[in-house]
Formats: sequence, C-alpha cells, structure tokens
Amino acid sequence: PTPSLSDRAYDILRKEIISGNLAPGEKLNVHDLAAAMQISRTPIKEAINRLAEDGLVTIRSRKSTFVSLIEPEKLREIFDIRLKIELWGAERACCQPELLDFTQLEQIVKGCEPLFLTKHNFDYEKFVRVDIQFHQSLVKAAQNAHLLKLYRELSVHFHSERVYWGQAIGRALESQHEHMDILKSLREGSWEKINNSLTTHILRSRDDVVQRTQEVPRMGRQA
Repeated sequence: PTPSLSDRAYDILRKEIISGNLAPGEKLNVHDLAAAMQISRTPIKEAINRLAEDGLVTIRSRKSTFVSLIEPEKLREIFDIRLKIELWGAERACCQPELLDFTQLEQIVKGCEPLFLTKHNFDYEKFVRVDIQFHQSLVKAAQNAHLLKLYRELSVHFHSERVYWGQAIGRALESQHEHMDILKSLREGSWEKINNSLTTHILRSRDDVVQRTQEVPRMGRQA
C-alpha cells in the first residue's frame, strides 16, 4: 500500500532527527515543515504526535515542539542498558559461535577503514550507522526478537545524540580499534576477553557522549 502523507512526514522527520540534521533541542515549526514537504499541516501534526510517542520530540504546548534532548543521566542509563543487552548476546555467541557471522562482522569493521583516510570530510553519521550494525549483530546472537526490538528502539536515541554531540574523529578511531579487539575476542571464544573488550568499549563511548553533551551549548535549548 502507498504510504499516507502522515507516514511520509513521519519517516522524513524521523530520519532528519536520527541523522542529526534536526538537532536535539531544535524547535519544530509545523508551518515551515508543511511548506518544505508541500503538504498540509494535519499530516505534519500527526507525524509529530507519533514522534512524541517514540520519545524523539517533546511537545511543551500546542505551539512549542522541540527535538527531544536526552539529559546526561538518561544517556548513562541508556548506555548501561545497551551494555547488558549486548553482553547477553555476546555470551550466547561465546557458547555457540555459530550464532555469529564472523565474515559479516569482519566486513563491517573493514568497511569503516576508508572513512579514516581523510580527517577533513570524515563521515561520522555513516560511521555511527555502521557501528550500530556491528553491535546489532551481537544482539541478534541472543536470538530473542523482543530483546532485539527493545535494542533497536534504544539505538534511535543514542544514534541521534552521538551523531550530533559526539562528532570526533579521534573517538571514532578508538572505537574502530575497539571493534577489532571485540572481534578478535569473539574469534578466540574467551568470555573473559569478550566481556572486558565489550564493556570497555561501550563505557568509553558512553563517557565520551555524556561529556560532550555537557560541554557543548545546545541549539534551541528547551527553556
């Protein structure tokens, strides 16, 4: 079936938020969005209500809608939940290595290498997309559809925050090396090494994003 105007507006706005093109704290103007998409205001309003249910936008009054901010404490909680979920999947993979596609994981890691050839036009958004693909492969190893759905819902939040607030090639390069360590640990099948490498990686990512969130002035902060 052909997507409705509301569905199309929802998809467009969701992608804009996740990519960071609509920044955390940025005010959304229904009139401007309707004009830009060349549709009426009603489907825009319906899309915004759905995004509010997803936690991606905050409606403070009938005329004030913002891209949701995630405060540092909530970010920590999201990353901590993420760690528990990924460790569960990694533990299953340690016991049953056939649950992981090592060829695919290696291709994901190697696929990031060209991104680091230039420091001036580093595509951080693409790196984060690939990073999430790498980590979702670990979650899939848990073979729990409900868990994977929960993880994907959480990933929307830390994806948009990381793209906008964590744009640092230095941390991205560290993450790339940490992915290599995680992959090596998985191949060796040592739970101790898997646990240490994955925990170190996620906690470093968490601390980096939280620190940048606290340091960088936010556009359009929700007053």
